Amino acid sequence: MAWIIGDGFDLYSTITDAALGHWDGATTASLTTGRFSPGKAITSNGAGGTVYLVKSSGTNDVTHHIVCGFVQPQAIGGTTPGLYFQLLDGTTSQCSICFRIDGAIILTSGSPSGTILATFANAFQQNVWAAFEFEVSIGASTTFKVRRNGDLTDTFVATGLNTKPGANAYANKLQVGCYTTYGAGFQKLDDILWFNTTGASPNTWVGDVRSYWQAPTTDVQTQFSALAQSVSVGGITGTTAVTAGTVRYMPFISTFTGNIGSVVVQASTAATVNVKAAIYDALGTSGAPGNLVGTVSATLTSVVAGANTLTWSTPVPVAKGGSYYVAVDQDNAVTWKTLTATAQTGTQSFASFPASFVGSGTTSGQTGIGTTISIAPTVNAQEVLDTVPDGDASYIYGNTVGTEDIYNITSLPTTPASIVATQIRCFSRKSDTGARTGAVEIKSGSSVAGTTINPISTDYTFSNRVDTVDPATGVAWTASAVNNVKLGIKITA
Repeated sequence: MAWIIGDGFDLYSTITDAALGHWDGATTASLTTGRFSPGKAITSNGAGGTVYLVKSSGTNDVTHHIVCGFVQPQAIGGTTPGLYFQLLDGTTSQCSICFRIDGAIILTSGSPSGTILATFANAFQQNVWAAFEFEVSIGASTTFKVRRNGDLTDTFVATGLNTKPGANAYANKLQVGCYTTYGAGFQKLDDILWFNTTGASPNTWVGDVRSYWQAPTTDVQTQFSALAQSVSVGGITGTTAVTAGTVRYMPFISTFTGNIGSVVVQASTAATVNVKAAIYDALGTSGAPGNLVGTVSATLTSVVAGANTLTWSTPVPVAKGGSYYVAVDQDNAVTWKTLTATAQTGTQSFASFPASFVGSGTTSGQTGIGTTISIAPTVNAQEVLDTVPDGDASYIYGNTVGTEDIYNITSLPTTPASIVATQIRCFSRKSDTGARTGAVEIKSGSSVAGTTINPISTDYTFSNRVDTVDPATGVAWTASAVNNVKLGIKITA
């Protein structure tokens, strides 16, 4: 075993997400802007003497490599440690690597407040991100080495150090924390990697490491079902009386590629009235309603106070990110509930509604009616590409053993000099009774490698699979191979 944990923090909504199956514990730290947009980093948050992250390796290792990006946006000066990495043997602290606020990195015996064993002066500057890789061995007379910003030789070396105040000359746990109380954003850590020097690569210097997020983008195989999505066209604020033949066109942007099967319109009072709805694109003059998309809805023959559902026998296709209008016409007066957002208004008889092109005949800045649109996604990948976990807001689901979805992924934004590893991250839970197991899979060429999720919890957790070599070749990944992998999620029991 060499790889222990790697994290760029980009996929968390709060730091506690890191403890959902990845780190053993995560608390207190804040998430902030990372060293590369639009990534994230962890930062001090005003609490001193606090452990932010904890990870046990499960192995007793002598030599450890810790890689990170670090910045101190605040002024350089002072004598106290800030953020730190602490290596432990169980509950016994062996040594700590601390970012002191005067620009130095120190190695201390035991905890961050322990005896200073080595001082790397002027290690970092104010508000300049730097990449560090530390090599520290646990023993009575060992060496501490630092390489900065991808240096191929040691930037700093200290020898003859006693890094084992405990009985054993090894460590099996890493803690990341903040020693002294500093305001949020005083110091930041990003792109953390921890590995030992035994077993397969990585087992020696790797240099500056950056994590890239590659999301599912298109479907290869879809056997799971996708959650239907509701798009609210605006909040309810009041009422508006609409006469026969007055069409209200409410703009919306589709959040998913899929089919609109129904819309719900909100009425203030019941009415004897016929109502139809239609979907238009926004290709009219100056973004006004343009062309009819699909067919008109079935006619609603009466309106009740509250929610009224209009349905399509042939669902209307829409594209993610596309601009559209939902239009509603009626053959008698009705009082609708209104939107906070404005709409466009046109005049068209109920009998002739909808016209194929109406953009030049509408008036903008009018009162819209309260509408909710239901979209059945037709691309499963878009349900699982969250930049942060959104829980039950979007997901795929199934309960049949053998059900499997496979996806293509987005390409790397650049070609890195080397690739340390790929890591699949899946956020899942079960909602039925009984035991459930699943698997996350990576397919490179004709080779498939998978990790079992056992058991799947009723609470959302991350499942991870790390591949330090390409399963298809058994050697280091290339950018081309990474860009062409396919990711899968499968129900196995």
